[in-house]
Amino acid sequence: MNVMNVLLRGFMVIALLFVCSCDERPSEQRIVFGTSADYPPFEFYKNGEITGFEIDLANAIARELGKIVKFKDMSFPSMFSSLQNGTIDVAVASITPTDERRELYDFTEPYHVSAIVLVYKQNERLNIKNLSGETIACQLGSTQERWVKEKLPQVKIISIDNVVRAAEFVKSGQVIGIVVDELVAVSLCNEHTELKYFVLAKPEDLSRNSCGTALAVKKGNAVMLNAMNTAIKKLTDNGEFLRIKEKWGIKDISSETETPNE
Repeated sequence: MNVMNVLLRGFMVIALLFVCSCDERPSEQRIVFGTSADYPPFEFYKNGEITGFEIDLANAIARELGKIVKFKDMSFPSMFSSLQNGTIDVAVASITPTDERRELYDFTEPYHVSAIVLVYKQNERLNIKNLSGETIACQLGSTQERWVKEKLPQVKIISIDNVVRAAEFVKSGQVIGIVVDELVAVSLCNEHTELKYFVLAKPEDLSRNSCGTALAVKKGNAVMLNAMNTAIKKLTDNGEFLRIKEKWGIKDISSETETPNE
């Protein structure tokens, strides 16, 4: 009886190790994407799951490379330190490859450009000329935050981690508006019909430091960078990338929403 118990326990241990080994795939078989899932339609939560344009793109890239995909949700600034320490392989969160960031990280070719806009309440009469002294929100560490600091020194800035919750700041009057990518503004205004937006700067008026979206990898990781660029090119050539963009309403065009003059 004791022998049978020993054999049974041994079998259970082996089975448990087998299950664990199946769950923990070798690192070369998977890609860990870091994201900040508070930026619809790029990445956000729906029914408890992370979804969005860049999430679909990351999944498609992983399939193209024959890899298992894993997502880690974190604050926008912490993604970059996670790249440095190897906690994640790729950062995907509507990241603009600025000159400053290029000194520390490598980036794929940009795959989206968009305007910088201000989301505000419908009943406000705002334009870029009458923002002096007003308080606006920006995502901490974003290119929109930097643009506002450079171009609108007369405004007060509240830096936030979660863009989705910032809509409540606008609605409650804690800030006059929030500065975001135009596609994010469309998503927020669809979700909160009392909000609208106007354009602060169109893509053609921005430097490459302020527009464009790309994937980021650790500096010097040429293998991963080449894999990302190769996969994106294949997805572009076979039409899959276009299908993903159309699904999420992603358009690389200048905004048709003009800056108001009132």
